Amino acid sequence: MAFGNANNRRYRTLNPLNSSLIEIVLDDEHLRKIEKAGNVSLDSAQRLELRAILALFAFAQRGAFLDRGTKATKKHLDKFIQSVRQLHDSLQDIPTESADPSLITDGERLGWIYESAFYCADISLKDFISQLSRLESHTADLREGMSQGGRPRDGNVNSLLAQLAEIYKKAGGASIKVSRFNKKRTSKFIDFAWEAISHLPKLVKQPITKDALAARWEKGLALEGKLETQNISRV
Repeated sequence: MAFGNANNRRYRTLNPLNSSLIEIVLDDEHLRKIEKAGNVSLDSAQRLELRAILALFAFAQRGAFLDRGTKATKKHLDKFIQSVRQLHDSLQDIPTESADPSLITDGERLGWIYESAFYCADISLKDFISQLSRLESHTADLREGMSQGGRPRDGNVNSLLAQLAEIYKKAGGASIKVSRFNKKRTSKFIDFAWEAISHLPKLVKQPITKDALAARWEKGLALEGKLETQNISRV
C-alpha cells in the first residue's frame, strides 16, 4: 500500500509486518538527475507515478526479504500454528447440548462458560472457530512456502523495469533498446532506470552494477521477442 500526491517530496509504503514505513525520497534535485540521466522530462503525473512504482517495488522487495526463513522464525511459526490448532480443537470439541436433558455434563458447563465469555467480549464463537481454522491454514501455507535464508532473487526487478520503461517512453524517451560497444552495454533507458533505483533505501536490494541491470533488461526483451540490441564496433 502506498500513498501520496503529486506535490509530495516523500513517498511512503507500508512494511508488511510491522506497519513501519519505507520512505522513498524523491525531491526536485533527485528528479532532475533522473530526467538528465534518461534525457527526458517528467510531468507532475509521471513524477507521481514514478514515486508510486518505486514505493511498491520497495514494498515487494522488503516482503521478499521477510519471506526468507530462519531457524528461529520457523520454530516460532511452528509453535504458533500448533497453538492455534489446539485452541481451535478445544473449542470445536465442546458440546453445547447434553444427550440427556436431565443431566448437565462438564462439556455443557464449559460450553456455557465459553458462550458467555465470547458473548461478553462481543465475539461470535462460531465465527471465531471458523477464523481460527482459516488462520491455521493460511499460516501453515506461508510456513511451508517459506524460503531458505539469504538474499532473495530479484524477480521484482523485471516488473520494475517494465513499468519504468512505460514512464520513460511517455516522458519522451527515444528508445528502450540496449546497445553494445566493445562488449559494454549502453542504454539511455537503463541510465534512467539506474538513477531512479539508486534513490531507493538501502534495505531494498539493488542490482550490483548498471551493466547487470542492462543485462537483465536485455535478457527480458529477448525472452519476449522484443530484443532491440545494436552491436557497435569501432571504425
